[in-house]
Amino acid sequence: MYRLRDNLYHCRSGGRSIFLDVDANKYFCLSDPMEQAFAGYIEGSSGTAHHELDTLVARGVLVPDKMSERIAAGVPPPIPISEIGAWASLDPSAFQVARAIAYQISAALSLRYTSLAAVKFKIAERSARVRRCSRQLPNAEIAKISAAFERTSLVLASADRCLVRSLALMSMMHAYGIAPRLIFGVRTNPFSAHSWVQLRDVVLNDTAEHARLFVPILVI
Repeated sequence: MYRLRDNLYHCRSGGRSIFLDVDANKYFCLSDPMEQAFAGYIEGSSGTAHHELDTLVARGVLVPDKMSERIAAGVPPPIPISEIGAWASLDPSAFQVARAIAYQISAALSLRYTSLAAVKFKIAERSARVRRCSRQLPNAEIAKISAAFERTSLVLASADRCLVRSLALMSMMHAYGIAPRLIFGVRTNPFSAHSWVQLRDVVLNDTAEHARLFVPILVI
């Protein structure tokens, strides 16, 4: 039996297996023969040749594990239904906007000098600690935090910064005692990757319609 190696995640999108390697900070697909072998194995096909699986082991995709039963994608988050803009909110304070800017600068530095695996571990650890406290924050306050990040687009470029903004929003939510989910998603034809923050079925820094275009590959 086999399992995915540590810090490697996958999902199926557009009929292909997409992988996220958080150690190497990259997404990748397999060549057609290896894709067929991997798909056959996770679907329980008896026709998958051992030498093909050995190749996947040699390439660092699979790891032999006698205790493993079946490779499956992680538990998906609730389907995004609405976005934070649908909640009534007040204008964020100047302090909240300044904090949102500071968190984004910190997140950008973390991604530059730290592996995504280390960032993932830190977020998961903080989220677990915050969830144990079970603090409730009024919807209007959560909306104000989200709005603070929208205001930062006047200062910080927002294009191609979805991960930085999502990491920063997670950190600020943690500071307020809230632990939403950080979701990495992909789509194919053409390939595109995206990340967003979601509290239950509410998207905090994107539209639900846009988030639904992506298949979750990693949920923290």
